[in-house]
Formats: sequence, structure tokens, C-alpha cells
Amino acid sequence: MLATTVISIAYTILQVAFSLYYVSTGNRVISGDGSFKFDFYGDKVISYVLATGGAAAFGVTKDMKVVFAGSGLTRPM
Repeated sequence: MLATTVISIAYTILQVAFSLYYVSTGNRVISGDGSFKFDFYGDKVISYVLATGGAAAFGVTKDMKVVFAGSGLTRPM
């Protein structure tokens, strides 16, 4: 889950930097179709990473609920 957060933040910062460069100069950092391919495949990879991180978080939450059930650390339902 932590890796998902770090990878997503790094990708977002990279996209913001590329967008600011494009807005300020009018030229793309990666010329030709490379920029569009980077955006497309980058978004695809990040969506899979986020889905995997979300599923892992759900699984850990489900497993840890049993562990903390008798400890008094959970909220009453």
C-alpha cells in the first residue's frame, strides 16, 4: 500500500512537471507520439497499481479485524 502511494505521487509530480513545461513553452518534452503513449500507458499502469493497492488494503483490513476484535482497539458497530 505504501509503494502504491509513493509510485502514484511520483507519477503525478512527473505529469505536473510535463504539463507546466508544455504550458510555458508550447513544446512537449517527448516529441512525436511518445508523449501521448507515455500518458496512455502511464495512466494504464497507475490504474492497475491503484487497483492492486486498494485490493491489498481491503484484504489487510479484513484480516486485521479478526486480530484486533478482542483487544478493545476497534469501534463498536
